[in-house]
Amino acid sequence: MKAIVKALQGRPQLKIEVPIAAVPGLDRPALIDAELASELSQAMAQAPARKKQAATAAPSFDQLDAAAKLDVLTRLYQHDLGGEPKYPDSVTSVKQKPEQISAKIDS
Repeated sequence: MKAIVKALQGRPQLKIEVPIAAVPGLDRPALIDAELASELSQAMAQAPARKKQAATAAPSFDQLDAAAKLDVLTRLYQHDLGGEPKYPDSVTSVKQKPEQISAKIDS
C-alpha cells in the first residue's frame, strides 16, 4: 500500500478509481470467512486458559488439537444457537467419554 501511495505522489496525473459498492458474488465468501474467524477468535478468548498457554500468545484455531477445536466449536454453537449441538446416534451411543470425544470430532 505504501508503494502505491509513493507512486501516486510522484505522478499526480495518475488516478485510481476504487469502487465503493460491494460485489456480493465476489465479497460474500471473504465476508463469511472474516465473520467466522472473528467468532472463532472470540470463542477462543472465552476458553479457560491453560497454564502453559497463559505465558505465550494464543494459537490460531488451525493450530489447536482436535479436542480443543471441538470445544471451541461447541461453545460457538451454544452461543449462536442457544443449545448443545446434536450429534448422530452413532456418536452419542458410545459409552466412554474419550471415545465419545473422538466420535464427535470424526462426525
